[in-house]
Amino acid sequence: MTWLDLLTVVFFVLVSFLEAKRGAVPAAVELAVGLIGLGLAKALAPMFGTGALPFLALFSGVVGVAALGGWLVDTYTKWDIGAYDSVAGGVLGAIGGLVLAHAAFHAALQGEEGLRGVAESSALFGQVYELQALHAIGDMLRNLGGGPTIVDKVREQQQ
Repeated sequence: MTWLDLLTVVFFVLVSFLEAKRGAVPAAVELAVGLIGLGLAKALAPMFGTGALPFLALFSGVVGVAALGGWLVDTYTKWDIGAYDSVAGGVLGAIGGLVLAHAAFHAALQGEEGLRGVAESSALFGQVYELQALHAIGDMLRNLGGGPTIVDKVREQQQ
């Protein structure tokens, strides 16, 4: 088990607990902005240089904006979806923790040879960086809801 594995577990548990406390709406805002930030950082980082630093700087900036947006939504709206607000917030937070861990793996793969080795030898590399865990969450939600999920639709488009 590498330090990236431990970081993944910390992100997964910490973010899911924090978002369960705050509720589903702030968690959804932060997850959406986090996913957008991950995509933007992956696309724009090569313009600013090579290595992990440009990616981490861009992603950290967007995550900072996401945290501010989530705080504003939580402070000024107080939206609540009812009895399942904490549960939905926890699930969205768990996915948000996986997004943060995915970004950490991506940064490690962009870094020096030693960092790449740590990422590739990680026990959770396939689950986090190759998004196998997200597919498993999608399968679980599909079984609960009885219909295809967004992840299923993406899988169909990729095939």
